[in-house]
Amino acid sequence: MPGPFSIHDNMNLEPDASGTWPGWTREFPVVRTQPDGRVRIQDYGINFKDDQTRPRFYPRALLQHILTRQVLSRELECLEELDTTEKEILVGRVLGSGNASSETYIRVFAILKVIGQLKRLPAFVHEGVSDQQLPLYYGKGGPGDHLLYGKSRKPFPDNLLKEHGRNSFVREQYSMIVPFFDNQSRPYNLVWAHVLPLYNVTQTNTSVKSNELQGGFGMVSKISIHPLCHNFRSAFRELDVPDEEMFFALKQFHENDPASFEREIKMLQRFNRTRHPHIVTLLAAYTHCGQNYLIFPWATHDLQTYWEKVQPTPDTGDVELVRWICHQAWMLVQAVSRIHELDEDAKIPEEKRLYGRHGDLKPENILWYKSRQGFGKLVIADMGLSKTHRYHTKTYAPQQKVPATARYRPPELDYEEGLLGRTFDIWTLGCIFLEMMNWLHGGYVQLAEMEEKMTTPSIRGYDCNEYFEWVRVVDFGFYTVRVKEVVTEASSLCKHSGF
Repeated sequence: MPGPFSIHDNMNLEPDASGTWPGWTREFPVVRTQPDGRVRIQDYGINFKDDQTRPRFYPRALLQHILTRQVLSRELECLEELDTTEKEILVGRVLGSGNASSETYIRVFAILKVIGQLKRLPAFVHEGVSDQQLPLYYGKGGPGDHLLYGKSRKPFPDNLLKEHGRNSFVREQYSMIVPFFDNQSRPYNLVWAHVLPLYNVTQTNTSVKSNELQGGFGMVSKISIHPLCHNFRSAFRELDVPDEEMFFALKQFHENDPASFEREIKMLQRFNRTRHPHIVTLLAAYTHCGQNYLIFPWATHDLQTYWEKVQPTPDTGDVELVRWICHQAWMLVQAVSRIHELDEDAKIPEEKRLYGRHGDLKPENILWYKSRQGFGKLVIADMGLSKTHRYHTKTYAPQQKVPATARYRPPELDYEEGLLGRTFDIWTLGCIFLEMMNWLHGGYVQLAEMEEKMTTPSIRGYDCNEYFEWVRVVDFGFYTVRVKEVVTEASSLCKHSGF
């Protein structure tokens, strides 16, 4: 039997250097017809090398490649009750007019052929049971009545298929109605039987965080989506990511409340509309088996592991590296500004504009994307803590509602009735830039030493590594805030070193 995207029986099923499985490309198979001109659709299904228990699947583009007009004409010769003209009309209905919104029956055709019920195709076309009605649901009406329902929830005639055929159709349809991920506005609502055209990628040579890491609100896994099942290549081109690095980050949303998931998606889509190249892009969202998921472009490292693993000893004499750092820092500033002024470019009255705040900027939430040329690109991510506000609340928000990372938290968070503004992000971004300059000056070793020195006793009764500390003003009997001495020294060192 031919492999999913090969005509060779002895194809190598080991992953190539990029970590992708053979068959998981945009290349189509060479279709071999049988002596009678027909094809075995089952010979061209795409399988999962990492899990042989998962069923093969057939993207729509693959079916269109296999089931050409010529092949369909030969397949429909079994319908002896139809004349030549009627068969040609039926072929046209299967393929549709070519418009994105046109009614088609190519998936219905494939399902009926696989289950041996192709002679029922005219009945499906007559009743309007098209690809757009799938999936069909199998249920009961009255006692002993077995009905098929489509998306319209209208029951189809009981004689559409006999009971065994109905069971087979409902069971096999999910291999043919594979999700195609694009930037639609609402999440895909997938039932348990849907075959997801994706698999987890095993990492062998990058950061310990890179296969699965705990994000702000969920587990993040590195996945591959079949190239025929998404249209996100343009997003990776904008990032200038090499083809071998074209993977996705699948983030599980912890909260199972549909309303919370919808709010998260709408907020991320609002950030998408800023179209800033240094703000992460939400590609798609879906619900499956009661769990909610978000899809983003996968980044090789975050800024923290970039400092530690990729460039632990930067060369300060490398002019291009220094220029890159300066440019990336400037673009991150612009990205934060765009987050703060979400509706700045829109023709919206000021009192109705939305103003954003990230709320958890840190090196772990700044992604590093490897690029085809140059040193890569830094992108702000993990927008899950971000908030938006109208004009009257754009400046301040109650600090109790901001679960910031302790190391980069500003002093305002310690006030019982403290209010936080968008300057919160400015403080954290300044901390990151100071660390960036120390890394550039002395490498990751100096950066680690700085963090160790910053860990000091606090008035809370335990050691803290924040950038500030509370000190008691003896003469007046109260406490005030000051920047830690090690931070001041690190800043002075950068200044005197020409940075």
